[in-house]
Amino acid sequence: MAKKKYTPQSIVDGFKQFYAEHGRYPNALDTKNSDYLPNMKTIERRYGGVIAFRKQFGLADPDGYYDSRSSSKNKETIKGIIKRSYEEDGTIYDILVNRFGKLRVHRQDYISTGLRQRCDFRIFMEDETEIVIDIFNPARKESLLGCLNIKINKYKDLDHNFWFVCTNKEITENDIQDIIKKKKKKIPTNMQLMSYSKFLKSIV
Repeated sequence: MAKKKYTPQSIVDGFKQFYAEHGRYPNALDTKNSDYLPNMKTIERRYGGVIAFRKQFGLADPDGYYDSRSSSKNKETIKGIIKRSYEEDGTIYDILVNRFGKLRVHRQDYISTGLRQRCDFRIFMEDETEIVIDIFNPARKESLLGCLNIKINKYKDLDHNFWFVCTNKEITENDIQDIIKKKKKKIPTNMQLMSYSKFLKSIV
């Protein structure tokens, strides 16, 4: 298949599309996992990076920032995400401990000393198998695929049994199955993407 050629206008259109889907402009990691944006190396080589590209083509945030990390809206969003993450982490830990016992549930555990890969939870089952749980809370359904691709790439060299648990309760199991069906490259057999409700049912 011929390599896709990106013009300045097509990249601008891609940035605008990403903003419409996610409520923010893409960062370097987002370009790596996008189907309609060039990779970071291309943007770095041609324009000097994502922020430089946005400045050149006038793609500022609503409050006038070109670096999304600087916007007041994004700062408040990050604070909310961190607070929610701590709350969800604690709730899920309590659920897992209640189901499997404290000795079998490891929190923020390294699953690969060589790669220094750390997971949210690691459960040591009675049959000597392990379940590695990575929780995440995408803002909307449209963000789910990008989050999934990031996690697959993060753990692709490991053969553990992974559960990627979406804790946004507005995203249903049907939504997740639709995403999985539309995904061009299938999820590895040792990985599962599941809604919060399915997660609760799976540990009963």
